Amino acid sequence: MNNNALDRFGNLKERVLSIIESSYKDGVINEVDRDSLNKNIEKEKLKIGVVGQIKYGKSTLLNAMIFRNQILPVASTPMTASLSYITYGEEEKVEVEFFSPEEWKELEEIARSNNNGYEVQAAKELLEKADGIKGEIGNLLGKKKTISMDKIGDYVGESGKYVPICKALKIYYPIENLRDVEFVDTPGFNDPIVSREARAKEFLSEADVVIVVLYAGRPFDKTDRELMFKKIRNIGTGKVVVVMNKKDTVFDEEGTEERALQRINEEFRKGLEEIKSQDNVMYNVFKDSRVIPLSSLWALFGVMNSEDINKDENLKWYYDDQRKKFPFLKTKDDFILHSGLKDLEKKIDEILRKDKYRIIVNKHLSFIIGKYMERIAVEDSRLSGLEMEKESLSKSLETIEKELEGLNKLGDEFGKFIGEKIIEIEESVKRKREEIKEEIGGILDAYLKNFIVSIPEKGLFDTHSSYSEKCNSIIEGGIIDMKNEISKKISKYRENKIQLLKDFVYDVRLKANELAGKYISYSSSDFQKMLEEVIKLYDESFILPEFDIDVESSGWWFFGTGRARREVVNQIKDHFKDLGEKIKEVLVKLSQSLVSTIVSVREKVNNEVINNIKKSLKRAKKNYDERKERISEIEKEMNEVEKNKESINKKLESIKKEIYMLMEVNI
Repeated sequence: MNNNALDRFGNLKERVLSIIESSYKDGVINEVDRDSLNKNIEKEKLKIGVVGQIKYGKSTLLNAMIFRNQILPVASTPMTASLSYITYGEEEKVEVEFFSPEEWKELEEIARSNNNGYEVQAAKELLEKADGIKGEIGNLLGKKKTISMDKIGDYVGESGKYVPICKALKIYYPIENLRDVEFVDTPGFNDPIVSREARAKEFLSEADVVIVVLYAGRPFDKTDRELMFKKIRNIGTGKVVVVMNKKDTVFDEEGTEERALQRINEEFRKGLEEIKSQDNVMYNVFKDSRVIPLSSLWALFGVMNSEDINKDENLKWYYDDQRKKFPFLKTKDDFILHSGLKDLEKKIDEILRKDKYRIIVNKHLSFIIGKYMERIAVEDSRLSGLEMEKESLSKSLETIEKELEGLNKLGDEFGKFIGEKIIEIEESVKRKREEIKEEIGGILDAYLKNFIVSIPEKGLFDTHSSYSEKCNSIIEGGIIDMKNEISKKISKYRENKIQLLKDFVYDVRLKANELAGKYISYSSSDFQKMLEEVIKLYDESFILPEFDIDVESSGWWFFGTGRARREVVNQIKDHFKDLGEKIKEVLVKLSQSLVSTIVSVREKVNNEVINNIKKSLKRAKKNYDERKERISEIEKEMNEVEKNKESINKKLESIKKEIYMLMEVNI
């Protein structure tokens, strides 16, 4: 995949690492900072989930996008569909995870149910398929196993020997595009294995992009609507790419590409109208989406080696058949061009450029920019100190001593002012924190009471999983609304803290200038200049950490399994109690961050302004008898400082320019 999202992400990461190393060599960041930044960026992984019904071509799509070959078996039923994680590895290998004994026991219980529903039939089919490995099951349940790529079919293929007890695969593949990416090919949200479905949901809740694969010949059927209205909504994603796969079948029916695309777009528009009438939240997610017509089969033929196609009789037959049906498919490039694969890659690239790229750049390089700005502030402070010393040497010794005395008084009174401000702000923060805790507590209590009242008793004929699903659907419906309410309160609290910080910096500026006019004379202008350099760092970026309350439902997906209503209610109460504690921690961290920022203002003003001027005056006093020689030395030092500043500024501007280029923002 040349010049697509994965390439761009890899290139960006390499460039960020290079800037980190350069900043370390320049002495702008220390070794601890460098190692921390490098470690954090190595953890950054794109997460892309692929969802859709069985036989909709998800595995074929991933085979084309990633492997360039038919590696993932094409699932024919939910039982043979794997939960497959795909990421980078130094060598090809596959880690197989088997069901735990507890999960297998639950499956056996479901199969014994008298219910004729989908879950029961699926469980029975899995158990029937497991008859051939009865002697091995006990030794494999709860275990993991490493296999070679050519053995995947034994674990997830249609007739695979170990398919019944295979829970998930993690595929390591040595191509650079996967070094920073994790894909997941989900078995579908109607998986008969509850734990496997839950893991798919958990992954997708963290996904940067979710690719929804629909069937172009019959999009937005009942299962698709269930997937979009409920499942995707409840994992909380807002980055969705809609793919209408198997456009080759619609093409075949309509006869021309124009009519095929017209039909696909009409079906998509109908689906959007249906979404709008049933679920306005998901309509807002999908309304700006441009459906991407795709043929994963054509894409696979376009990227596979001819030799590999000819080795497989089925593939060879389909390849020849497609070329006969569609005369415009003459070469492999034709297959890729008409498949829609490049459109999909372009869309993913666009999303990641706007979101993931921005996160990575901001997270790592803004830290480095801050360090460069600190270095410039240090050089400015040093320059001001030298200028102050030079000016002092032109004064009388008595004037210098009087200025030092005034500066000491200024420092004492300024320190007292800051101390009183800190106490005042801490009291204000504490009051506001208690108010917001009470408001959020009221939200939690209201939702908790509503959830508890809504939880039904477990019916006599309810299976564990069917009862779990009932409870789950009740809880999931209110989670997003609850999270939004809580997040708004947290944001309001954070905005209040930022305003307190702004007010504090404003008061510091007024007080410091007032004291300068009162206690010092000829150094007053230098004091004000140096103060502005320090305050400017806070003025330009009132930064407090973004603490998000992630109200996850993933921890509740199992709570109904094997428990009566009383136990379900107790578990919900425990979950809400833990959530309340988590919120308290967030509020305290925000308060601590504010106070620590205020303390840092005091320290910087003391160290980089007041103490710096004191040092200059003391040096002037000490070198008073050799004024001419010292003035000459000062002028040389000032020249060196100016050169250092110029060098740092050039590097800073270069990094800023590169950041804009990486993010594709016009300068």
